[in-house]
Amino acid sequence: MEEKTRRTRTKKRKRARQRRIRAVLCTLIAALILIFGVSLFWRAFLRPSLTLTASEASAELGSEPAPLSFVKEIKHASQDAVTVTRTGAKEGETGEAVFTYSVRQTKGFSKFISLFPKFIRGAISRRLWAEPQELVLSITDTTPPVLTVKDTIPAMEIGSTLSVDAVVAAVTDLAGAEIHFADGSDSLTFTEAGDIKVGLFAVDRSGNRTEADVSVSVLPPDTTAPEILGAGDIVMPCGSIFEVMGGVTARDDRDSAPTLTAAPSSVNTDYPGTSTVLYTARDSAGNESSVLRRITVAENVLTVNGVNYAIHWDTEGIPRQPYLVTVNRTFNTVTIYEQDDNGHYTIPVKAMLCSVGDDTPTGYYRTMERNRWKELFGDCYGQYSIRITGHILFHSVPYFEKDPSTLEYDEFNLLGTPASLGCVRLCVADEKWLYDNCPEGFPCCIYDEETSPGPLGKPQGVTIDTSDSRRGWDPTDPNPDNPWNW
Repeated sequence: MEEKTRRTRTKKRKRARQRRIRAVLCTLIAALILIFGVSLFWRAFLRPSLTLTASEASAELGSEPAPLSFVKEIKHASQDAVTVTRTGAKEGETGEAVFTYSVRQTKGFSKFISLFPKFIRGAISRRLWAEPQELVLSITDTTPPVLTVKDTIPAMEIGSTLSVDAVVAAVTDLAGAEIHFADGSDSLTFTEAGDIKVGLFAVDRSGNRTEADVSVSVLPPDTTAPEILGAGDIVMPCGSIFEVMGGVTARDDRDSAPTLTAAPSSVNTDYPGTSTVLYTARDSAGNESSVLRRITVAENVLTVNGVNYAIHWDTEGIPRQPYLVTVNRTFNTVTIYEQDDNGHYTIPVKAMLCSVGDDTPTGYYRTMERNRWKELFGDCYGQYSIRITGHILFHSVPYFEKDPSTLEYDEFNLLGTPASLGCVRLCVADEKWLYDNCPEGFPCCIYDEETSPGPLGKPQGVTIDTSDSRRGWDPTDPNPDNPWNW
């Protein structure tokens, strides 16, 4: 009885186990059917996907379309969910660039996938999510570089070397470019002068090439020394401030910055006297020039039109004497001064050409008697003579006779140079001006001054053609019988 009961229990347990197994199998089968059905439904109606316009494309370097422009259609996802990775040729390079497009998984889908074992997650993901797509983009470069040359090329000299950098203003190319002269070199050395046409080219890594020409002025070797400016002789009062380099410059036709030096570097202006400064300019080619400048420091200085002149007389005016007559022996020049508002002889009004001699004295004088004609040393005559001192006179150029048609024309042509025996010779027009305009006793100063003939300079003289039949007359003589006036 007990044995029968045991067998009965065993059979019941076996049947119960079989029922459970069938239930589990049914549940699994139902779950699989459900999952399969859901996956079919997902793939058919909800699965994200994207479609590209093509699997291959081409583009010009620098004009590559945006990667998303190749996306034709996106289903069940937004464009923001699309990610693009690039391999192969990088930006700015030619070659093949591979773009891989994928759709990022949502958080809900990621959680759903995590419910499955790891070994089948990938398969489920591939089955239920958008598959990555690839596009191969061939990038080519057919655009030549943009080459810009400089508007102005500095002039060169024979033997000098021109570099590419001195010619090219800019070169632009997305892939980068090299620049060379037409012969492939990076520099040129000139062996002849003239306007030389120089060719150059720019080539990029794809072999695209741009050519250009420039004209270069090639000059002969520099043999011209710099010019020194502003180093003229100068006169200044005692105690003045004098800067040796002040206002002095040097310029050169080739070198934009020639060197300029001065020796000595300073001048003492505390005491009257004359000093010299030697200015030396040197250009980059080694050409050199020098100017010796005389600096005169004077006790008395007259300023006319901003320029200082050393004076050797008292400018105090004399009543009823409108003019002071000065004679610079060094330059054979007469300068007439009239009185200013303060009664001083400071206004130069007239300059005359004269001739003095070795025996012409220096000093300050009050002139004396005058003569319309005066017999002179050497058996000759002078017009409009005015005695300065002793036997020293103002007078015209000598005449052989007391006749205005007997002029010593060779002596006339010497006006402006030392030619007299001591008197001060003038042309008739100038001598007559003194005779007519300066009363007897007018002041006169005869002096030596090497810095300047005077504020009005040294006049240009008149010369007589010694073969001219009129040569016996002074061309400036206002005499109505003078044939020069006809």
